[in-house]
Amino acid sequence: MSDGFSSPVVGGGGALIRPSAHSPGYVHGTTGWSINKDGSAEFNNIVIRGGTVVSGTALYYSGTPALGNLVLSISPAAGIDPYGNAYPAGIAAGMPGGPQMLLSTSAGAASLQMPTSNVDEQNASEIFAQAFSGSTGNSLLQISGPTATAKTDLVKLELNSSTYDGVTDPATFVLAYVTAAGVTQPILTAWNTGATFTPTAIANPGLIIDGLAGQTGNLVILQTNGTDVMHVNPAGQLLMTGALIKALGGVAYVNQSPSLATNWATMDSGGAFGGFQYRLDGEDNFKCIGAIHMTLAAGIAAGTYQFATATGVYLPKKSWRIGTAEHTSSANVWKTQAAITLTSAGAIELTTSTAIAQNDNFYLYGDFPLGNIA
Repeated sequence: MSDGFSSPVVGGGGALIRPSAHSPGYVHGTTGWSINKDGSAEFNNIVIRGGTVVSGTALYYSGTPALGNLVLSISPAAGIDPYGNAYPAGIAAGMPGGPQMLLSTSAGAASLQMPTSNVDEQNASEIFAQAFSGSTGNSLLQISGPTATAKTDLVKLELNSSTYDGVTDPATFVLAYVTAAGVTQPILTAWNTGATFTPTAIANPGLIIDGLAGQTGNLVILQTNGTDVMHVNPAGQLLMTGALIKALGGVAYVNQSPSLATNWATMDSGGAFGGFQYRLDGEDNFKCIGAIHMTLAAGIAAGTYQFATATGVYLPKKSWRIGTAEHTSSANVWKTQAAITLTSAGAIELTTSTAIAQNDNFYLYGDFPLGNIA
């Protein structure tokens, strides 16, 4: 050096001569500190006030660095440390062999995965967020449950702002079932159909509950203090334990005028009284009322005859017969008390103990429980 002082450690310009400068008793990875000629360094205990970290990979260990005790990694790319611990791109925290958290980004999306390291876990739980720009973009947040080996179906929650234009394409909330084949089947969908949307611009309903194919259980169950008060079954029937307060919409709750079997006609033979009709009520009953008459000139013998058919939501769990039919002559002279039957197969029948002549009338009334509510 220019002052005549020579150092075995630091040469001209302050450059290290020896491979490193280190504290007494320094042991790599255990005690002391070391500043190395190649630019690397190791410190046992350090406080840094301010500064900037430029690129590189940061690895944090529980105790002496070794295989199995890497607890936190920050890295722009996946890799393996000198001890054999693998780390992913992004930020990962957690002991190997136990639950972890992984934060990563790619293609404008952010993902937080939570693997448990369970040997049966095939895909980890994940929170996924992505936003797009422009008038056709959307913002998306998904929360997916984990999957296990040979059990790859899962449930997913999705919040989607859609095209956020507020006019033609609403935001959605979706609870979906994802099959083992990767097919997403929405179970519950809620649409933003606020005042900014017009009926002509957006036809989506406010709420969709979609049962899976082959579902036999109720789509909706409403309870009060743990007791069921209303069901909606897969056939679309609304089943209630209480009385129907307000008339329900839907064709099943509107009077139906069925086609009658051969030799039977609706209304009485004089045309004075209303024809035969049926419908459902809000308490799970099939209700029917009205008049029919015989048109066959020769008439028919006493017995049981099917004159109409009910199908679909009108079918009861078991057959019922009620003695609420009145058999009269064409002049409405009393003949006998008759019965009306609704079978589980949907046959609507009348039974009379007196022969039926042409233009004889039957005045019918029936209230049959369908049996969908216990």
